[in-house]
Amino acid sequence: MSESYDPWESVVQKAFDKCAEQFEDEVTKLVHREDISQTEARSHVYNEMRSKYRKAMITVFTNRMVWFDALRKHPIYKTIKKTATNLIDLDDYSSDEAWKSAIGQRKFLFDTILEEYYPPEMESEDDESESEVGQEDDSNNEAEEPAEKNHRR
Repeated sequence: MSESYDPWESVVQKAFDKCAEQFEDEVTKLVHREDISQTEARSHVYNEMRSKYRKAMITVFTNRMVWFDALRKHPIYKTIKKTATNLIDLDDYSSDEAWKSAIGQRKFLFDTILEEYYPPEMESEDDESESEVGQEDDSNNEAEEPAEKNHRR
């Protein structure tokens, strides 16, 4: 949230993570097949996979934007945002200070969210077995937002 925060770092890292297994496999194959160094192989594979990285970044970014759009419409976000804006406007807080303070002042609102969800270990075994049936590998889907499993009550 500070001025030095790079909003793209986590998006790029998530994209790299999604493609990591394929990247490492391709590097290993190239090193064994050709007489080149690990560094050269990594550089070559990186360039070959740029479109795959771009697609993964777009998926991550899109999912985060959809998540953030839903968040912005939520009354708890609106309340915390209003508190932060007031701190900036009236008390001359920086954006970083205002968000941290507003969240601290309104932390009780997070309890209302927690009342709507069960922790994963409280799910019944029947619920878990039903959700596993027909479940596909979601390793290429963005799972950070929204959550992979719905734990709503």
